[in-house]
Amino acid sequence: MTPTILLLAFVVDVLVGDPRWLPHPISLIGRVISIHERLLRRFSSKPAPEVLLGGILTVSVVGMTYLAMLAVTGIVLTPLKGYHLLPWLSYYDLCLGVIGSFAIATHGLLASVSSVYRHLRTGDLIGARARLAHVVGRDTQSLTEDGVIRAAIETLAENASDGIIAPMFYFAIGGVELAFAYKAVNTIDSMIGYKNKDYLYFGRIGARVDDVVNFIPARMTAILICISSLVLRVVYMLYYSVVKERMFAYKDFDFMEGIRVLRRDGSKHTSPNAGMPEAAIAGVLDVRLGGPSYYAGALVKKPFIGNDTATVDVHKIGRALLVVKVVAVIGVLMSMVIAILVTGIVSMSN
Repeated sequence: MTPTILLLAFVVDVLVGDPRWLPHPISLIGRVISIHERLLRRFSSKPAPEVLLGGILTVSVVGMTYLAMLAVTGIVLTPLKGYHLLPWLSYYDLCLGVIGSFAIATHGLLASVSSVYRHLRTGDLIGARARLAHVVGRDTQSLTEDGVIRAAIETLAENASDGIIAPMFYFAIGGVELAFAYKAVNTIDSMIGYKNKDYLYFGRIGARVDDVVNFIPARMTAILICISSLVLRVVYMLYYSVVKERMFAYKDFDFMEGIRVLRRDGSKHTSPNAGMPEAAIAGVLDVRLGGPSYYAGALVKKPFIGNDTATVDVHKIGRALLVVKVVAVIGVLMSMVIAILVTGIVSMSN
C-alpha cells in the first residue's frame, strides 16, 4: 500500500501543511542532534577525533530515527490494520499518510516563498527580507530587491529537491521509515554540515552522507524542472491561443535553455547537488542565480549560475512557484510508479 500512503501523505501536506500546534518530528530530530553534539564534543576537540565523533552522531541519529519509525509502523499502529475507513483505506494507512506528510515540505515551501512574493509585489522590501530570512541561511537584512528575488528562486529550486522530491523518492523505495531517515540526514547537514571553524571536522561525515543521499534526487529534480517548464509552455500556448489574454507568455518557460544551462552550470555550485536544480530553473526562467552572499556576517563567494544576459523581474518568483508546483505533482506521480515497481520486485523475490 506504499503508493496509496505516499499519495495520501502528499495530499495531506499540500492541503494542511505542518500545523504549528502539533509537535513536528523534524524538530524532535533536531533536539536529538543537539543532545548528541553536546555529549560527543566532550571527548575531543582535535580534527581527526572530531570527524569520527561527527560520524558517530550521524549513524546514531539516523539509526534511531529509522528504528523509532519502524516501532511506530510495525508495533504501535499495527492493531489499526484491521479497521477500515474505506474499503481500500485502513486507519493504519491513514495514520501513516498523516505521519508521512511531515516528511514532505511542499506546503511550507510554497507558502513561505509566496509570502516573499506578495511583499515584493506591494513594494514592501523590508517585509520580503523578513519573510525570506525564515527559509534561507544567508543574511537578508541588506539584500536589494534583485537579491531577494534571486534568493527566493534559489531556495525554491534547492528545496524542491530536499523538501519534496527526495523525501518522496525515499518514501517510494523504503516507506515512511526511510523517508524520515532521509530527513534525519538532511537535518544533520543543515545543523552541523558547515565548513566553518566549529563544524569543519565535526560535520564532515554528516555533510558527505547528505551529498550521497541527495545525488539522485537533485538530478531528478533538475530534470523535472525542465519537464515542468515544457508542460507550462504548452499549457500557456494553448491558453493564449484560446483566450487571447496573456498571463505568462509561453516564451517565459524555456525547456531547451533549461537543459543547456543545467549541463553547463549544474556542477559550478560548491555543493555537488544544489547546483543542479538551481541551474535548471535559472535556464528555464532566464534568471541569473548564485554569486557572493553574506552568511553570519561573512562574505561567501559563490559562482554565478545562469546566463550573463539574464534579467531579474519580481514576476519570475511567480513563474518559479508555478514550476515547482508542477514539479511536485509530477514528482508524486513518478514516486508512486517507483513504489509500485519496488513493491512488485519485493513480491517476486518473496
